[in-house]
Amino acid sequence: RNPKIENSNRPRECIRHFFPRRKCFVFDRPTNDKNHLAHIEDVPDELLDRNFLVQAEKFCFYIFSQAKTKTLRQGIIVTGNPVQKATDHYSQQMAQRVRFPTETLQELLDIHATCEKESIAIFLEHSFKDENHEFHKKLMQSIEKMKDDFVLQNEEASVKYCQAELQQLSKVLIQSISGGIFSVPCGHTLYLKARKKVEEDYARVPRKGVK
Repeated sequence: RNPKIENSNRPRECIRHFFPRRKCFVFDRPTNDKNHLAHIEDVPDELLDRNFLVQAEKFCFYIFSQAKTKTLRQGIIVTGNPVQKATDHYSQQMAQRVRFPTETLQELLDIHATCEKESIAIFLEHSFKDENHEFHKKLMQSIEKMKDDFVLQNEEASVKYCQAELQQLSKVLIQSISGGIFSVPCGHTLYLKARKKVEEDYARVPRKGVK
């Protein structure tokens, strides 16, 4: 019951209470150089003691393979990746909701705005201590880059779709030209009429997109 002894034992009891399951590691001194010890975080690995490096490697392996993910009281799992989780959501939802090619650019941008809003909500739900908005800015940069990629995919899909439709609609016209159908008196007038029909049919093709 000696107060001095109890005070000395208190840290030990606290460790036992908060860490009922323990795994201990012993580390040698990282270096015997006093100058290096004073600034140990700046010392390159090649100047550290070999035994210390081996022990540190074993320690890190144990942490990465055995330690459980930290969980806050609110039930939020601290994975360190709210940005990745949010960008993955944006990418997956855009891929599911966008049907290439979109009729207009605005149609694509509207879907983008919805997915962006959902991704930001996921980020805000799982992030904390982002006082300088560093990770929020990183998220927005990632989303902006992915949006540009979707815009480019949309344009490429529109070009391919339009070319395929034009090729199909003009097939008869090309065959007629090759077969000399228009190489007759008033043939030019017949050609213009046939070409006009191709143009009219193409105008009625839905969802040609931005290109």
